[in-house]
Amino acid sequence: MHRLLLFGWFLTLGLFAGTVSAAPEVTRTRLAANESQVEFAAGRWEFEESTGAFFSLNDGTFRPQINYAVQTVRLGAMLSNPHGSGVLAGNFELLVEALGGAIFQGPGDVLAGGDVIVRYNFVQPGARLVPYLEGGFGGIYSDISDSPSETLLGSKVNFLEQATLGVRSRINQKWSLILQATYYHMSNAGLTSRNSGLDSFGGTAGLRYLF
Repeated sequence: MHRLLLFGWFLTLGLFAGTVSAAPEVTRTRLAANESQVEFAAGRWEFEESTGAFFSLNDGTFRPQINYAVQTVRLGAMLSNPHGSGVLAGNFELLVEALGGAIFQGPGDVLAGGDVIVRYNFVQPGARLVPYLEGGFGGIYSDISDSPSETLLGSKVNFLEQATLGVRSRINQKWSLILQATYYHMSNAGLTSRNSGLDSFGGTAGLRYLF
């Protein structure tokens, strides 16, 4: 009887120890899932800063190539909580962007502007990598039109449209790295005789802070 009780005691201790050792792993899994829900919850705000370069999609024969570097800052607000299931699970976000840059190839020296962006974050529970798609519309100023030989832009102020595929890599609860591939289109909607439009593709890298 004593041996049976002793065996039962050791078995109970073993099960308790196993439960205690497994608990942190279960807790970490649950916390990871909850962190994603909290990080992308409606009403959360974030700030982003990134730097990159863009290259003209023009062939350079009939339309000049214009390549430039940009610096962007963004303020974003989560519009909805993460919803759905599978690979399309995620939430919507609204961002306001300001950008400025220098032209290092082609006519003109500077450009600056801003736009409003709608983003969809593909949020998976506990994932450190969160891809997203976004589209934006706004306006941009440049001195490209000062060169009478170019036919792309005929005015200093133009419309700006963009489409972006990006991913953020989570560092901790507040900070993330961001990488983006973006297409920009600039034109004045035919308001001047020179309006072939400037199409550019490039990438940016930067940091994002959640608050």
